[in-house]
Amino acid sequence: MEDQLRLSFSEAGTALHGEKGKERTPWVRNHALAILEVRVGRVIGGLTQIITKQELRSSQKKALKKVIVTSHINLPDFPTLNRTPHYFDFPV
Repeated sequence: MEDQLRLSFSEAGTALHGEKGKERTPWVRNHALAILEVRVGRVIGGLTQIITKQELRSSQKKALKKVIVTSHINLPDFPTLNRTPHYFDFPV
């Protein structure tokens, strides 16, 4: 996995669960594994729902948006995943 993507997931996990939160490591591991298993759409969709449906601080939203952008940039070149989706309408 690309270092930038791994760092983005780590930052997002910390933003959501705290640096020492017990849910942080499993959250990062599960989401990173999903990316490796090419379930990128589900990960990005889930993160987008968290951003829109949960009350988050701006720093938390920024960390999740960074994961979304980084995940999309680091996608394998699959024809169905190569389009820019609508959730890139928000700034990082």
